[in-house]
Amino acid sequence: MPTIQNMKDAIYALLNGVEGTGKVYKMRKLIKDPTDFSGAFVSDDVINTWEISNRSVPEVAEGIGSGSGIRYRSWDWVIEGWYELNYTGSEATFDDLVEAVCTAFRGENTIGGAGCESEIVQVEGKDIEGFNGGNPDQEGILCHHVIMSLQINQRL
Repeated sequence: MPTIQNMKDAIYALLNGVEGTGKVYKMRKLIKDPTDFSGAFVSDDVINTWEISNRSVPEVAEGIGSGSGIRYRSWDWVIEGWYELNYTGSEATFDDLVEAVCTAFRGENTIGGAGCESEIVQVEGKDIEGFNGGNPDQEGILCHHVIMSLQINQRL
């Protein structure tokens, strides 16, 4: 049976394989020391970072009691991306990058391995926000931000 790490590794491989995604992490990347900021989040002289996390994992039982029921866990994965804002086309670059990520996941319906069925990646929202890498001492830098979700149903 696939593990949480199998799923995370598969999501990471797809996301990291998209040209231009910059720094990709299998978890929230937080820094304490502001001198670590560039090394952690900057790629090609701009903030360009992506993180994978898991929001919830409810267990579902359908038809239990009738003898033919199925049980599965419904993994709700979150993919967040940040791309530094500039006034010379960063929004178009980021939009293209978001679309490339969606395309990479399209048609991949067994992410995580046998016994897993994955849904289509959904863009939940895009905005502009200050990004500080989780360090309250670091001044937030304006970035394009996207939150995407991916549901993977794992048969038990």
